[in-house]
Amino acid sequence: MGATVHLVGRTLEKLDALNETAIDEHAASVVSSAGSVDISMNVVTHNDVQGTPLVEMPLADFGSPVRTNFLTARRPPGA
Repeated sequence: MGATVHLVGRTLEKLDALNETAIDEHAASVVSSAGSVDISMNVVTHNDVQGTPLVEMPLADFGSPVRTNFLTARRPPGA
């Protein structure tokens, strides 16, 4: 059994996963045409702080990737 993969982005060089409305619309489109979204994978980096030990990292820096990735890690409306 195979898988159908859907990617979304403005260009092939840079896929954009930070626009909540666009994410919801794309997910609804996929569900409409494919019937369901069984697995969602998000690989997003945006202003992530690297190289700082967690015990020294400000809470805002620690939470930034969590907030960013939440947009694509949740079940969109209607999915």
